[in-house]
Amino acid sequence: MKRRNSGKSSRPIRTAGIIIVLVLINLVVTILFNMYNLNIDLTRNKLYQFSKLTYKTLGDLSEEIHIVYIGSYDAAQNNYHTQITVNFLENYKKSSPYITVTYIDPATNPNVLDSYRREGIMVQENSIVMESAKRKRHYYPYDMFTADVNTGEIYTVQAERQLTSGLFYVTGEMTLDAVFVTGHGETASGSLINLFEQMGFNLRSPIVLAEKDFDEQTNFAVIASPIRDFDKSETDKLDAFMARGGKLMLFLVPATIEFPNLTSFLMNWGIFIYPVTIFDESRYIGNNPLNIYADYTDHELNHFFINSRYYVVMPNSLAMEKIPRVRAGVYHEELLMSGKNSYAKANFKQGADTTRGDVDFPGPLNIATLITYVNPEGNKAKQNGMLFLSASGNMYGDDLAGSGSFANGSYLSSLIKYCESESLHLNIMPKTLFLSNLNLPNTHAWIWKVIFMGIVPLSILAAGAVVIFRRLRK
Repeated sequence: MKRRNSGKSSRPIRTAGIIIVLVLINLVVTILFNMYNLNIDLTRNKLYQFSKLTYKTLGDLSEEIHIVYIGSYDAAQNNYHTQITVNFLENYKKSSPYITVTYIDPATNPNVLDSYRREGIMVQENSIVMESAKRKRHYYPYDMFTADVNTGEIYTVQAERQLTSGLFYVTGEMTLDAVFVTGHGETASGSLINLFEQMGFNLRSPIVLAEKDFDEQTNFAVIASPIRDFDKSETDKLDAFMARGGKLMLFLVPATIEFPNLTSFLMNWGIFIYPVTIFDESRYIGNNPLNIYADYTDHELNHFFINSRYYVVMPNSLAMEKIPRVRAGVYHEELLMSGKNSYAKANFKQGADTTRGDVDFPGPLNIATLITYVNPEGNKAKQNGMLFLSASGNMYGDDLAGSGSFANGSYLSSLIKYCESESLHLNIMPKTLFLSNLNLPNTHAWIWKVIFMGIVPLSILAAGAVVIFRRLRK
């Protein structure tokens, strides 16, 4: 009896001892995970598991990187997608002693948006700014994901590719150079210049093509609303720039004079410009049907803007049309269109009647196009040449591109990132948020169905019957 009482009294002690040991094990494991930055990714598809390239990049860091998230950490936890973004930022911070992450809530720090915007960085809530001693990189919330254009559903996560590319960019020695072409009455706005500066471009002195060629280091060239024609020698230099992989942005304005050389240059790249002015009966701002809202095409660059109802305004737009089969290696992608209720007047004069007439061209009409040139000889260019052509010279005006009410600044920023992504492209695959179904031929699917729904259950049942039979015989 004494032994039994002794055994019963020792049970609580053993239980308490086991609990203490488990608590100590948990404490030690937690300390080790924090000390050595160990993480277990239990998500489907290993969402937060870094690639070897990211681990190498983090291991090679030797300078301070400061990441600012525009928003509250706690608020970010209440949304599935911002929670993913914040989790990535925290993993980057844990993976390198050189990375710090700060959360600044614009609700309690209202000046943060203005302070960045004074630098030309058009941040919004849930934006990310990555900064080193050399340069800064800005990301919008939608840069971290890929969404379905029709439903707006996010299906892949691009955060690792974007953030690791950002680390390369803000710490690397490679710089991206941009230049504004002048000599034809071009007028670049402060907002357009700031877009390149806030993305870390090295802005070279404006270039007069009649006097010199593009430097080999120049990645981007901008022609902001010329009002005089180019010489043939200048358009030849533009051709050569694109052929070697340069990125060109050209904004056009309605003019009373002809541009034979510039027109020939554009036709050589498969675009014809109509000398018309586009109006819209329903989608415009400022009580002026010339200030039209653009419609987005189904291009990957546009997916965020479509689903967020964030609109680009294209005042005083011309119209353009693709010329098919001009030259090998040229690909056209329409980006922006005028609305279905738009119409275009030929040779419109200021003060003339703006109401729709029988002879006016009906919309929708193409008002922004991206042309990509893949050099057919391959060895002549390291990258694809690109030409973004806007039919509205006022698209980049300070009143539009510098305002958070319109998408103009964000859209041009996204366009620049899209065009220069080849220079910073990293082979990091996006992570899918949802497991896809395994597609099998019908015969294979039928075989697996028989195995798992027939043979396996019957085998288990038969094994159980054998065990029961043997026990009954004993």
